Amino acid sequence: MTEPGLNTSVYFSFDDGGDEWLEFAISKQHDIKLEFAEDYVSKTADAIFLEWFSIRGGERFGYSRLGYFLGDMFFQSLVERMEERHAITAWKRPDFIDSAEDWLDGKGIVT
Repeated sequence: MTEPGLNTSVYFSFDDGGDEWLEFAISKQHDIKLEFAEDYVSKTADAIFLEWFSIRGGERFGYSRLGYFLGDMFFQSLVERMEERHAITAWKRPDFIDSAEDWLDGKGIVT
């Protein structure tokens, strides 16, 4: 958390209206991760962006931009494994994509 006193949902919704979205994402995190993993191997980059990162997405679960929640889950798993300082720059590592794919497949760090 970067600002004391703010609801955690603000970091995903950028306003005070994201509590329901975050509660849903937390309660369905396993299902969301599985569905994203399926799309990752079967959909185009444009289709993935639209469903998982665009404000116009959200057909699968009724909530848009759940990809950002997954990104945070993955980042938090990196922090647990390698501390925050290294997690921030992990994208530069040659094995970064492999570690993200392993995490999606459940072979990597479980959160």
